[in-house]
Amino acid sequence: MDPKLYEAVTTGKVHILRQLAEEKPGILLQLSRPKRNTVLHIAASFDSNALVELIYRYCPDAIEKKNFRGDTALHIAARTGNISMVTFLIDWATHFICSFSTDTMNNAEDEGDANVLLRVPNIEGNTPLHEAVRGRHRAVAEVLMKHDPRSAFTVNRSGESPLYLAADRGLLDFVQQMLQFPLQDTSQDIYGGPNGQTPLHAAIARRHTAVVNVLASGRKELINTKDDDGRTPLHYAATFGFADGALCLLREDTSAAYQKDNDGRFPIHMAASKGHTNIIRVLLGHCLESRELLNRNGQNALHVAAKSGKDQLVTYILRTPALEMLINETDNEGNTPLHLATMHSHPKIVNILAHDARVDMIVMNNEGSTALDIAEKDILIPTSFRKLLTLTALRTAGAPRGRRRSIVEGQRQEETQDGKNKMDYYKDRINTLVLVATLVATITFAAGVTMPGGYRNDEPNQGMAVLHEKPTFHVFVISNTLAMYVSMILVVTLIWAQLGDYDLLVFALKLSLPLLGMALTMMAIAFAAGVYLVVHKPIWLGCIVVATGSISLLCILVLFLPLHVQLWSKYRGLRYISSCVFRLLIFAIGHKLYELGE
Repeated sequence: MDPKLYEAVTTGKVHILRQLAEEKPGILLQLSRPKRNTVLHIAASFDSNALVELIYRYCPDAIEKKNFRGDTALHIAARTGNISMVTFLIDWATHFICSFSTDTMNNAEDEGDANVLLRVPNIEGNTPLHEAVRGRHRAVAEVLMKHDPRSAFTVNRSGESPLYLAADRGLLDFVQQMLQFPLQDTSQDIYGGPNGQTPLHAAIARRHTAVVNVLASGRKELINTKDDDGRTPLHYAATFGFADGALCLLREDTSAAYQKDNDGRFPIHMAASKGHTNIIRVLLGHCLESRELLNRNGQNALHVAAKSGKDQLVTYILRTPALEMLINETDNEGNTPLHLATMHSHPKIVNILAHDARVDMIVMNNEGSTALDIAEKDILIPTSFRKLLTLTALRTAGAPRGRRRSIVEGQRQEETQDGKNKMDYYKDRINTLVLVATLVATITFAAGVTMPGGYRNDEPNQGMAVLHEKPTFHVFVISNTLAMYVSMILVVTLIWAQLGDYDLLVFALKLSLPLLGMALTMMAIAFAAGVYLVVHKPIWLGCIVVATGSISLLCILVLFLPLHVQLWSKYRGLRYISSCVFRLLIFAIGHKLYELGE
């Protein structure tokens, strides 16, 4: 483009532009680099009708020209929200019948229609109305729809109509405005959206309550329209936990609650998988029968909630009398909600279900397994902490085994003995335990020969510990001695396990956990006692040492007890103690474990 021409347009110098147009008649069709804009494109982005009027006089066919993005001047004016410029360009198109090429037409019947300019798409498929809605220019959108109501329902390359964009952005006034211009041809998909979605899907997903109310009012066909995945707007409300949207939809048409998607899931299953208790309340309040709905796997809402790890929803269902029928229902594989929670290692939910008296823990699935059978299956191979907590929850609740347990155990024992990888794993664990036990023995030995407070140098008690008469010193000596000898016993036991015998290896692993827990506990007590001996004055410092040591000791017990609770499961008293510790552990870290597992 001529530099003088470009400068004249961008600075609004009408007289220079007129002079250039008179001297070189074709100069107004020159293009800029690299966007290939004409002078009309550039002028449309400014509020200067005088420039546009001059271009109209000397180059009337500039109205149909496109830049490198496929934008006409009307696209640019609509994008910038210049209402006066948009009005002038529409009048220009009205008085000038453009000779559009076939690739710019939406339909062959549009030829000769001046309003076709309002439906010309750019390379993204956006019409000027798309651009006006994206820029939230209501006055511009009103003018465009007044001249061509059909443009409100023209979709771009992403399948989005201006009405869809307005609903997606929560532009209530835009939506109301567009719905005032219904199409004559009802066969056209006036609610266009990507992937088969409608503006109502978009409004639900974005939680625009006011827009949902407008779109859903009196439009049952829109409420029950499915996207490409077979999901209605109610499925979206259930997925996103949008209770107000779900309430609005159900008030208009309760049949939406009984529509399933392509995967066989009803809205209640979508809500259950996300743990949206508020949606479940709304669904049951309007469609109590939806509690009986099953997905393609024969699973109810409690099955899905337990499988997905939604403990709050599980608790709500258990506390709702109308949903008691779901507690022990089985799916197509014979699994109850307790089975599924166990399979997917959700210890908090397993604990909730296992301690509910209405839950039948004896129920076996189609494979003849109870929940405990599933939890214990392959528990000796490398496992996650969540699985270990799940097993702990069932054992502390006294869950039973199935009738086929002895056969399964025999098969697992044989497979374990023949598995070289499993043996290698156990040996790696033993090597780790040997290292820890040796470290404890080394530390306690050093503490035993270096007494807190030092030794006496005067006769007749030369070589005696200075603080040997203090009661706290006695605690230190006893705890340190026990820690050292227990760790030494542990080292010897684990050395025996290196002989390669499978039964001896498993026995050593089971025995090593309580021994190591005892050694670490005694070492912690010895450390706290030794520090307290030398810093108990001032009193506040000694109190801090004792408090810190007590909390640390409690943490050690909480972390170690679930690791070998299976040794105690047959004793009711110990099972109750371990159950309390387990609940404390679940409360502290169970939810975080679930989040990490996701």
